[in-house]
Amino acid sequence: MSTNTTDSEQIRKVERSRAYPGISLEEAITFSQTISKSFTASQTINRDDIAAVLGKKGSIDRTIAASVQFGLFSKEPIGDRKSGYRLSPIVKQITHYVEESERKRNIIECFKAPQLFKELIEKYDKHAVPPLKPILIRFHGITENAAEDAENIFRASAQYCGALDDKGLLNIEAALKTSNVQYAEVITEEPEPQQQPPVLQLPANEPRLNENLEGEKVKIRLPGKRYAYLIYPDDIDQTDVTVLRKEIEKLEIIAKK
Repeated sequence: MSTNTTDSEQIRKVERSRAYPGISLEEAITFSQTISKSFTASQTINRDDIAAVLGKKGSIDRTIAASVQFGLFSKEPIGDRKSGYRLSPIVKQITHYVEESERKRNIIECFKAPQLFKELIEKYDKHAVPPLKPILIRFHGITENAAEDAENIFRASAQYCGALDDKGLLNIEAALKTSNVQYAEVITEEPEPQQQPPVLQLPANEPRLNENLEGEKVKIRLPGKRYAYLIYPDDIDQTDVTVLRKEIEKLEIIAKK
């Protein structure tokens, strides 16, 4: 029996490239932040939900897939379907950061997440990155048609997170140190001041009680075998009584504490 087949019966094998992020890290973060305005990390969503937020009718698979590779989304099945996704907590940490250094560290972690990027970082960290197209084709499973795109996305993402300088040197550690030095804040804990009871201040022109201690002394009995003493001048008048009332008001405020 002949095993020959006609050209129309032959199955054409199409060379497929190894997976790599189809958009840059900056684009993926912007995309994820847009989705986070409509959904939380606890919600499982599908492509239709995402497309509705973006107002797009075309395919968004490339964008979603890249965001998954960067660790900005996780895959979550929805029933029998396998197209569910959840926002990763790191999106919130990047968007609502406490310090800029925290944001920078999280962005660098996203850059290191794709498997292809991990391999390139391991190979070239602390070295100048050479032209990558032939290297991606020969050693990393990237097809010739996709190699230039993959290299451009890697370089753009590395520059965005500060790991690739203008001379083409890749240095993850230096990028982390730069973020710490540039944005770190020294926070010292000081003891909380003891809360003082409010003091009723008299206006500057308010008449004051004569500070001369000579005069009548009145002993006032208080509960618990305690005493208070009131000393007032012999020539006390109505103005002095007004001042005394204000002093009593101070005592009332203190007694409520």
